[in-house]
Amino acid sequence: MKNWIVLTIVLLFFAACSPKTSTTLNDRQPQWEKTPVEVPVEVSEEKTEEIPKEPVKQGQFEKNTIPAVPIMVVGLKRETCYGKCPAFELKLYNDGTIKYYGKSNVQNIGYFIAHAGKETIVDIQTRAEMIGYFGLNSQYPASGKPQIYDMPQTTTFVKIDNREHRISNRHDSPPALFKFENYIESLIENLNWQPITYEDF
Repeated sequence: MKNWIVLTIVLLFFAACSPKTSTTLNDRQPQWEKTPVEVPVEVSEEKTEEIPKEPVKQGQFEKNTIPAVPIMVVGLKRETCYGKCPAFELKLYNDGTIKYYGKSNVQNIGYFIAHAGKETIVDIQTRAEMIGYFGLNSQYPASGKPQIYDMPQTTTFVKIDNREHRISNRHDSPPALFKFENYIESLIENLNWQPITYEDF
C-alpha cells in the first residue's frame, strides 16, 4: 500500500515540474499571410495651363469682319509718244473709287484718288456693250500688220460680271473704240482729286 502512495506522489511531482504547453494555436499569422500595409503615395500635383475660352460672338455684324477688296472694273492707260501726248493711267473700281496716275503732259502729276459714283460704272459698262467691246480684237493694228510707233498707244480694260477684256489700240481701230477711250478720259475732269502714295495706287 505504501508503494502505491509513493508512486502517486512521484507522478504528481513530475507532472508539476514538466513544462506547460499550450493547447491553442498561436494567434500570430505567418509573415507571408500578413495583410500588407498600404503606404500612402504622394501624388505630385502638376499645374496645367488653362486655355482661355474664345468669347461668344453675337450679332450679324461679327460675321465677315474682313471688308471686301474693291475690284477694278474699268481701266484706261495712255502711253507717251515723241510729241506732247498726255500720259496717264486711270483705274475705276466697283465701289466708285477712281485712282489716277499722271505721268507727263497732264495737269495733275503724281498719284491721286477721287470718287465718281457707281452710276458712272453702269454708264461705262453700258457704252461698252453698245460698241461690242468684248467682241473687238485685243490689239490694233491687228497682229502682223505694220504699226506706226509715232502714234501713242492706249490700253482699255472693262470687266462686267465674269467677262473681262483688254484692248491695246495704237491706230486702225474702229472709230467707236476711239470715242469710248475719250469718254473714259472725260471722267477725270471736275473731280475732287486727293493725293495718295505710290503704295496706295
